[in-house]
Amino acid sequence: MELFSSRRFWVPLLLCLTGMSTANAESLAIGIEEANNMPFEYVDEYVQLTGFHIDVINSVAKALGWQVTYERLPWKRAMLALQHDALDAVSFVAKSKDRERFALFLPDNILPEFAKSPVVQGGDE
Repeated sequence: MELFSSRRFWVPLLLCLTGMSTANAESLAIGIEEANNMPFEYVDEYVQLTGFHIDVINSVAKALGWQVTYERLPWKRAMLALQHDALDAVSFVAKSKDRERFALFLPDNILPEFAKSPVVQGGDE
């Protein structure tokens, strides 16, 4: 399967966008989980989509002259949309064998290590 020829690729932290040639895309449809995942992706008090990932995506897209549209979806629907070419990318996704069948992951992506590190609140340890 040629992921780039079908324009299916994964954007955990938008790193794969920086490796694409500008000839491959001028506009991107990016799926975002509809849950508020602060500080990465969330709707602020002005009802604007914001967060670290949104800022990175917007900055890279602006530098490359690309237009980005975001679609907030339930997580399973975002995965299905990517799998069936209804989205070009989905932000903040951990690598799995199942997802590798339809998505491209960069080899040095930090998300899998981040996702394995639990965050514990309120303990003395």
